[in-house]
Formats: sequence, C-alpha cells, structure tokens
Amino acid sequence: MREEAFLSTAIDICNSALTKLGQEVIASFTEDSKAARALNIQYPIVRDMLLQNHYWNFAVKTVSLAQLPTADLGSRGTKFALPSDYHQAIKLLSNRFYKIESGELITDQSTAILKYVWKNDNVSSYTPLFKEALAYALANDIAYLMTQSQGTVDRMEAKANKAMLNAAAVDAQEDFMDNVHGDDFIEGRYGEIQSHFK
Repeated sequence: MREEAFLSTAIDICNSALTKLGQEVIASFTEDSKAARALNIQYPIVRDMLLQNHYWNFAVKTVSLAQLPTADLGSRGTKFALPSDYHQAIKLLSNRFYKIESGELITDQSTAILKYVWKNDNVSSYTPLFKEALAYALANDIAYLMTQSQGTVDRMEAKANKAMLNAAAVDAQEDFMDNVHGDDFIEGRYGEIQSHFK
C-alpha cells in the first residue's frame, strides 16, 4: 500500500515530510524540538497555500450568501457576508459582476450564490495524492532549516512540484469544467508558491 494511504492526521503528514528529509519524526506540534517548532508554524501556512492553488473538490462549497443589513449600495450593488470558512472565491453563480472588499462580497444582484474554496483543515477529507503533495511541500519548505543542504532543497522542490501537478491533474478529472486549468496554469501557480519556500 502506498505511503500516503497512512497519512490520517496533520502530524502524520508532517512526519512524512520529515522522513523524506531523513529526519527524526515528532510526536506532537508542542514538543521541544526544532522540527516541531517549525512545522507548528509552517503546516497551516503551506496547507492553506496549497488549498488556494487549485480548486480541490474536497475544499469547494456552494452557498447562498446572507445579505448584510443596510447593505444596499445603490448603483454600486449589494453587500453580502462571506462564509466564516471562506478562503478564495471561484465564481458567483448566475452573476457576472462581483468583487471582494474588506471581507465582504459586493454584487449588482439582490441574491448571491457563491462557489468558493474553504479552509478545510479536516485531513480525513483530503485525497491521498493531496496529502502526499502537502508532505512534499512541507519537506521543501523546511528542507534548508533541517538539513542546511541546497541540494536537498532542490530535490524536494522538484518532487513537490511533481506531486502537486499529479494531485491537481487527478482531482481535476472529477470536475472537468471547474478544475481543468491545464498543466501550464497549474505549474505556473505552483511556481509562485515555490518562490515562497526559497
């Protein structure tokens, strides 16, 4: 059975990243070790960046938004409250115009149904390939801190990029219209994330 099938918790994913770097695993985010301190900070950051990088089917919701009180802006439109777990807008169904401003959505319609990426921190809902991509992305992120080896950083970057492309491509097959951006799009977006890790 593939390694990623066993990644059932955030700690499991972090330990997979450490194993890829040849490092000792951790028992918790609160233990007194360099790896635990780094991963406690970087795990949610890297996870949220990967969630935002592709419209993962396990992290997409469609909801009807609540109009804000006294939110009629006249010719500018109407304001709506964003969901508490909002991460990134995908599209507003049936409405062409909208913008996100100061944590609120403005549209020229009286109703708003939003399809969006949510901050899904439920590891059990992640696909095996996403878990593996996240583990490689974390390994890349902390590679120099843990190994002081640029060669290791470069290897982890290549593996992280490949894992991300593979996970995104397979995920996109389940929702062709919304998820297929093409390899160039996915690679370009992931390249932007990789620049954060260096």
